Amino acid sequence: MNSIALWYKERETVITNSTESIDDIVDPAATDTTESENQQELSESTDSAHNIQSGEKCPLTIHLNYWQVNERLKKRLFIPRRREISFLDAGILLDKPSLVEIVYIFIPFSSVSNKIQVEDLGKLLKERPELVYAIFNEKFKVSVSTGSKIINVTDDSRPDKNFNIYVLDDATDIEYEEKFNGTLLKIKVPNGILQSEIPLYFRIRIKGPFVDTLRVVYRPKNRLFESGFSEIEVLDFRVQEIRNLNPTLLEEMSINKSFDLKKIHLLILRSARDELMFNSGNLHSSRILERGLWKSYFSEDIILDDIFAYHTKSAKTTNGSALEDFIVGFKFKVERVSVRTILAYLGIALVLSYFVELTASDLKEILSYLGELVQQGWANIIRNLNNNLR
Repeated sequence: MNSIALWYKERETVITNSTESIDDIVDPAATDTTESENQQELSESTDSAHNIQSGEKCPLTIHLNYWQVNERLKKRLFIPRRREISFLDAGILLDKPSLVEIVYIFIPFSSVSNKIQVEDLGKLLKERPELVYAIFNEKFKVSVSTGSKIINVTDDSRPDKNFNIYVLDDATDIEYEEKFNGTLLKIKVPNGILQSEIPLYFRIRIKGPFVDTLRVVYRPKNRLFESGFSEIEVLDFRVQEIRNLNPTLLEEMSINKSFDLKKIHLLILRSARDELMFNSGNLHSSRILERGLWKSYFSEDIILDDIFAYHTKSAKTTNGSALEDFIVGFKFKVERVSVRTILAYLGIALVLSYFVELTASDLKEILSYLGELVQQGWANIIRNLNNNLR
């Protein structure tokens, strides 16, 4: 696939004496105040501001989860049905959110032809705080204030691990447009975080047919003669790979600000029956997914039985140099069993059983008949040659 890219618009001013704290950021759905009124109140509470444009870059950590799961469908003639469905979840952790005004994410697929849908997962984490433990694999303390768009995540023993999750409004905080032969997402960083030095985290889900194109399926030509109908699936993930980015997009990135890319985590989640044949990245860990812990992460129609998680990551070098790009590939062997597969095997079995049940006399008659056909064929050939020589 072509590369995903991230950069940001640098905030030109920082509020220095605001009376609003990060916990005062409210969910518009929980109040009667309009967004314009909230912005006016924030402006009135600001005593001074100064320009912060500098060479400093905002450190960034990315979490990517690629889910390949089954969705339960309505029964047909009392027969249970399911279909395979894919999601791409992206978590973005800004170490210094006060430097950032807008986060840009480029997806190398058209939002129109691929019907790209973007959904904020912050609301889900707010309703089900236990999912924070599952996502980060840490025993954090999670606190949520009624009506607030901020989820406080803390660790009393390690204050440097504290961060806030921001609940995005799908209608006002996320925008996307067709640009650079793909889709450009824009996520607005709220003004209220300017008084906070605590890292800020967004989590979104990207859905649409294009998610399936992140994997390429190879079907062997001789699969009918194998013991099972197998396919080879190759997953290809690329982030910040310059050579695969549109030149106009690169110009846009240079006008704005590039992140100090600290670390990228990639989690591949798929059936435990699939055989991992190759992984080009640094495979950090692998495990059976804890179904009880993750079941509330999806709707009840999503089946999480026997899901295996493969975790790979890349980080800054030991000398502190930032990551330049992230390129990793996975190769899986997948056994497919379907009604079509079963019917094909039944057909082959019937043909084989027919030949097995032939008696010796039947075989003798068939061979004799074939011999006569061969003799007649040669006789016709010799007769035609003689006629041509006369």
